Amino acid sequence: MFHAGICLLLLAITTAHRGESAIAENSNERPRAALCSIIAIGGPRAKLPTAAKKEKPVALEGLLELNTTIASAEWLDIFRDEKNKEQARDYAQDKMPKETDWDQRWATWKAHAAKVLKASDHQNLKQKHKVDKLTAKQLKAYRRQVQQLAAEAEETYNEALKEALADHITDETAIQKAINQAIYSSDGEPTTPFTDTKPFGDASGGNRQTLCESGTGKNKATNALAWLVCICAADSSNTANAAKACTGTTAAARQWTPTGEPDQNVLGEMLGLCDRYSVIQLTSADLRSRLNTVAGMIKRTSGAGYFGEFLQTQCDGQTNNGMCVKITALTTAAGSPKTAIPWMQQLYDLADKLEKHEKAVTVWKKAQAEIASKFSTAQRALYAEPIPEPDSTTAKGMEDKNKEVNRVHKEQECEAIQKAAECTTNGNCKWEGGDKKDGPHCKLNETNVEQKATQAAGTGDKTETEKCKGKSQTDCEKATECKWEGKECKDSSILVAKQFALSVVSAAFVALLF
Repeated sequence: MFHAGICLLLLAITTAHRGESAIAENSNERPRAALCSIIAIGGPRAKLPTAAKKEKPVALEGLLELNTTIASAEWLDIFRDEKNKEQARDYAQDKMPKETDWDQRWATWKAHAAKVLKASDHQNLKQKHKVDKLTAKQLKAYRRQVQQLAAEAEETYNEALKEALADHITDETAIQKAINQAIYSSDGEPTTPFTDTKPFGDASGGNRQTLCESGTGKNKATNALAWLVCICAADSSNTANAAKACTGTTAAARQWTPTGEPDQNVLGEMLGLCDRYSVIQLTSADLRSRLNTVAGMIKRTSGAGYFGEFLQTQCDGQTNNGMCVKITALTTAAGSPKTAIPWMQQLYDLADKLEKHEKAVTVWKKAQAEIASKFSTAQRALYAEPIPEPDSTTAKGMEDKNKEVNRVHKEQECEAIQKAAECTTNGNCKWEGGDKKDGPHCKLNETNVEQKATQAAGTGDKTETEKCKGKSQTDCEKATECKWEGKECKDSSILVAKQFALSVVSAAFVALLF
């Protein structure tokens, strides 16, 4: 009787032990939820909460257009084609001031200058920007304000280009494609009836045990859908509650024949366990969080890592073994999910790309806001009552800079001419080679250029005074705004402007020439 009692006790203990060593219902519920959080961002559902365009900001184009519209005649003349004054010329290195960045900026300048070289077009833009009624003094004061704002806006834009590279900005289509590759090994999400969906590739000859190993080779669980099938799909080897590992009290209805690839009915049932209908505003932090949740559920052993319920031996779906994915490159001694699991590596890389996109968008949004603010400031300044009169010395210096740049440009243009006939037909040049028909004898006709500048000044670009002209050497040297050069007294701002025109390298400072 005593021995019979002992036998019954041992049988009860053995039975209890077997129950504890079997896969229970909902034993893979948490891993399923983690994988479903990945599948949820598949298809067309992942959206970028921050969108950005790579084009030049509209406000910057508007500000540069305004800046060109109110530019001085001397500055606009630099852009006129020699044969057709109403067309913008191409950049000519031999006819432009040396040691400047004009070659890099010419395309932008030329595009805006082309809008105003024809008188009727220029007048239309003046009306568009409401500057057609300004007096000469008001225009001069307004020009100075706009020049500064345009220079600052261009500098803001150029700094944004350096800080936020164009290739850092991505789009939703590229993001969705990368996500679907990680989940389904295809560019798009499969739809019913899933007949062409093969999460394990060509699984011919494989079985559940070999298929449910994570790797990069043929017949392996290389994507997230394959992992979901491995931890949740019922098959003929499931007994007890193994078929309820992801579905609670109700067993999975479709069975995976474990000697081959799961059919479309199994795939449809597995995907039905996940939310594939909600739009997700995806960020890099959110994506990393979803991936880290999956990575945190991997159990490491000395021989391999396991995702899902692993009891012993293999991930073959049997109730006493495991419904899981075996990750051979992860052990207690080595391996990282970021490099050992192909589909997770793809998504971690995507998270890095998203982070660059987010930073670039932040930079661009800030730059666009600053540029828009500067354009608004320029527009508001137009309605100031009254527009402040410019300081005569400063305004005159800036006007003279424009004139000197124009003079240097024409001087270089004349000196590049080698033929007497061409030289004499150019109204800005004179031939000093006597009877010679060619050679380096074409020089700038200072008198003609000065007369043209004076005529242009009569339209609103005229300087207020000529304080230095005609002074004696003694009086000239006493005047701070004048400087004695050769045999005459000249405005010192002109001399400074000449050096300025030949040595400007700052993009922001050159913009002041508009």
